[in-house]
Amino acid sequence: MSINNKVLVCALLYINFNRDKKRRYCVHPVLSDRLSSGIFHTLHSKLKEHPDKFFKYYRMSEETFNEIISFVGPFIKRQDTRWRCAISVEERLSVTLSQ
Repeated sequence: MSINNKVLVCALLYINFNRDKKRRYCVHPVLSDRLSSGIFHTLHSKLKEHPDKFFKYYRMSEETFNEIISFVGPFIKRQDTRWRCAISVEERLSVTLSQ
């Protein structure tokens, strides 16, 4: 096989490979409405209204939850970027405790 044929085959394989690539998203469209319909944003505010349910869900009172946030908040806080908002300290702690 000549060099020209090898180059042609490589070029065709490269074009064929790149044509079949699926588009990847920074944030998947399913997850993009997390701020409006995510579990934390819908459930956490409702749990705050009912201290007994809050205690059952997080296994601690709301005061203790806020106290833990004040202790660990500076260490787990992330910075917002131009492309996306960081997950809040409350949401990070909520995910950790609810699992």
